[in-house]
This record gives sequence, structure tokens and C-alpha cells, in this order.
Amino acid sequence: MELPLGRQCVDHYRGLNRYCVFSHDEMICKMASKADSLDVVLASTVQKDLAVMIEEEKTLREAVHKMGVIDSEKINLELLADDERQCVKCKTTCFISAVYCPCTPGSLVCLYHMEDLCSCPPYKHILG
Repeated sequence: MELPLGRQCVDHYRGLNRYCVFSHDEMICKMASKADSLDVVLASTVQKDLAVMIEEEKTLREAVHKMGVIDSEKINLELLADDERQCVKCKTTCFISAVYCPCTPGSLVCLYHMEDLCSCPPYKHILG
């Protein structure tokens, strides 16, 4: 199974500001939701990648909070078209969360690029 390689590709694309073909996190979550129909090797690989994804998300959310983002809102990024949920900086397709600001409707960033959203102070940004 090459799921860890997929996550490495997303990280590499983020560094190149290159569009992803699809959201790796979304694929992992959908596979995990059907874990009972996966063979044991694939299910184990998905579980390991999911654990990496969750740990990374927790770390990034803590960093965003420490940078001054205090408001959050539950949004379902999956309901947005892929081109409406791409980080304005690195073009990664956001699935779990993103940061946006009321001053720039329709624009959002992944948690890696909060500083690239706008010039408003972080307390005006919203974690979604």
C-alpha cells in the first residue's frame, strides 16, 4: 500500500503551489468510513494514514490558535466544489479545515498558510 506516498505527494505539491488532482484527506476519510468492507491490509494502512492526518490536524489547529485565531465555525468543505476550497497560497484542496476572513469572501487557506490569507489581524480570521 502506498498511502503514505500519497500524503508525501500532497506535501510536495503544497511546497510547489501545485493543484492536487483530488483531496488525499477526503479519500482517506471515505475509505475509513467503509473500513468494514476493506481487506485487513488496506484497512490497517488507512488506519495508520488516518492517525497521521489526525495528529497533523491537531498540531496545525493548535498553531493557528496560538497565532490568534479565536473564532471557529463548523463548515462542510466537502459541499464546496474543489476549486472553491483550494488554498489561495498553495492550491491544496482543503477537506478537514481551512481558515477564512470575512474581508475576502470566497477565499480560504489551508492551516499551513494562514498568514497568506489577508492583512487583517488573526483574531478576525475564522477556522472552519
